[in-house]
Amino acid sequence: MNNASLPIQPFTDVWLDCRTNNLIAMLVEANPVFRQLPYLISGYFYNKHHDVRLFDRHMFNMEFMFPFEAFINTTVVTVSNQQEAHEAIREGLEEGDYLFVNLDRYYYPTGYDSNQIHRIHPAFIYDYSDTEQTYMLLEDCIEIGKIDVYRLAFSNFDHALVLDSQAKAQIWRCRPKQTAKLDNQSLIPPDYRIPGLYVGSDIPNYAISNELRALTRTEERLYGVEALKNTANYLKEMLSEVNQAGLITLKKSVRRPFFYHSARIQLPALLRSSGLISPSDEAELIHIFKQHSDLWETGSYLIMFYTLKKERGLKINPDMLDQLEEKFLELYEAELGLQRIGLKVDEMLLRS
Repeated sequence: MNNASLPIQPFTDVWLDCRTNNLIAMLVEANPVFRQLPYLISGYFYNKHHDVRLFDRHMFNMEFMFPFEAFINTTVVTVSNQQEAHEAIREGLEEGDYLFVNLDRYYYPTGYDSNQIHRIHPAFIYDYSDTEQTYMLLEDCIEIGKIDVYRLAFSNFDHALVLDSQAKAQIWRCRPKQTAKLDNQSLIPPDYRIPGLYVGSDIPNYAISNELRALTRTEERLYGVEALKNTANYLKEMLSEVNQAGLITLKKSVRRPFFYHSARIQLPALLRSSGLISPSDEAELIHIFKQHSDLWETGSYLIMFYTLKKERGLKINPDMLDQLEEKFLELYEAELGLQRIGLKVDEMLLRS
């Protein structure tokens, strides 16, 4: 390899998304206390409601947010071509920075997006090899829900690099701040509110516009749990035109909130150990979060069963489409209910 290899291990405790998991992996390398972050992260649903394709316009997505800038220093380097990108990546790694760069995974040699979907996303680079002519990435492109090491040849990188309308590309250089003295409680800010999926109007500004947020390309979006309802309302119409790429997106979209809510079952224990809630409140919250996670699990399995039948060319019973529509509406109502539970938790925190 080379002398620029940076220490990193895939963060596999829970899958949120490639960007968030890799930011956490970077922080865990600096201080293991950051393994608690998935319990504290908030998120929101959204639709890319101006997309030209019906399925992509109405299929809900999730995005996660946490003020990572409090713990990570970031600088952005702009390059004008592939050669400049290679030079900037090499320089960043040799100076001890982890790197993100937007790549189109359609041009990856392997993975579920390869030659299937033009999925532009922030690839995470932590090493390179001149001998093998490859970059070392942490990616979730081989198996949905799993982050692992991925080798990308320089030649594939050249095809995958995303240039904007000005023929420019950006590379984010990131490194953890000095965080060695942090403990569990110091991760919880003084104005802490229960993390959850924001309704829409209350999404913090940092979730939309900060520097690390720019790693996710911006489109005009419908934000909040209404995006989930929008999916339910258009579900049958969407599925009538879904292709293989859409099935991959469908599976990812539904698995992500299930993993997220499953991780949050650990949150009450963290709040109690930090002296923020009582043991009785902890038990009540675990029960609430477990019920919600179970609901998303059943929805996830239903979608996985549908996509399996679709991929194998099996007949889809109309009753199954009705079940899917009802399940999405049920999940929408459950997410609204969780907002009210969030207010209840705020009361628990206030009286602790």
